[in-house]
Amino acid sequence: MSPSPLSLPNEAEFRAYFALVFLRDPDVSQQLQTLPSDVFFSSPVMRSLRLRSWAQLSNDKYVQNNAEAAPSSFVRLFKEVRASTTYLEACILETWFGSIRTSAFKALRQALGIKNPQISQLSIPMLVDMLGFDDREQFIAFCVYLSLEIIDDKETGEPRVVWFRKSTPWEGKFQSSKTILIQYRACLKSPSILVINSRSKARKFALSVCGERTASSEAE
Repeated sequence: MSPSPLSLPNEAEFRAYFALVFLRDPDVSQQLQTLPSDVFFSSPVMRSLRLRSWAQLSNDKYVQNNAEAAPSSFVRLFKEVRASTTYLEACILETWFGSIRTSAFKALRQALGIKNPQISQLSIPMLVDMLGFDDREQFIAFCVYLSLEIIDDKETGEPRVVWFRKSTPWEGKFQSSKTILIQYRACLKSPSILVINSRSKARKFALSVCGERTASSEAE
């Protein structure tokens, strides 16, 4: 990150990539301030700084150099990703999406995890949009991974809302991909297990999504 004595046409672009790769390294922010003005105030570097500030976490004990006063601006982050990031910037940021979304779910549970189910439930389409998921299936699979409870629509039987409860386990208690795959294969062999081990149609469907994706990745 030392300033180059030469004027490089793509320097701002690659400085921005560097800032996103080391998204939570506080030293990188200080190093960026030493860049020449034309590089520092370029669109890629300014965008990377905004993304860095919105991606900081304060509720994940596994994050080193955790930002205690981080605003958890996950909604602004995903809006910026959709609106202005380049393809390569989005690919770099995707490696951080898991921890950012987990932090967002924690923040939502802390705000909404109360006894009244009408207040502590959020619709699935709204959460898919807020957290930048590709589709409902990807979102449901992630909810199963976090052991969040999904409530079906009484009329259609389709997944409708997520119920945020205070008792939901978070750190160190998730199912591994291997465990989900084993469960999925067992379901294929014996459909009755679906009824025994699943609370809702949404959970059953999410289990199959996790299994299929894990199986395809292992085959590759």
